[in-house]
Amino acid sequence: YIKVEAICPVSDWSDWSPCKATCGLGRVGRVRAIDLRKKCKQQKHTKEFKPCENRPCVGTDCEVSDWSLWGMCAEPCGRSTRARSREVIRRPTATGRPCPPLQEIGVCNAGGCASA
Repeated sequence: YIKVEAICPVSDWSDWSPCKATCGLGRVGRVRAIDLRKKCKQQKHTKEFKPCENRPCVGTDCEVSDWSLWGMCAEPCGRSTRARSREVIRRPTATGRPCPPLQEIGVCNAGGCASA
């Protein structure tokens, strides 16, 4: 006959792990081991977690290139439009400012065409 204990014996808790977030909210955990050499019916929990907070997340603002030169007018004569653009150099992170518009439309040939 083997004696069965009601609750499995466990080790002491480990130290808390480092915070899982590099910034902002995350979680930490710790564990303990069950002594498997003993016969038992009920096991205590072996993992435990709680929230943690590292330094606040500081975002990187979006960075864009300079505007390109204005393109050609869509129509050679009369009021028309033209465009210019710029590209994203660095996308924003965390709480950084979002990217501004990447295309701009302008009016051209506002004075009309000279008549012959």
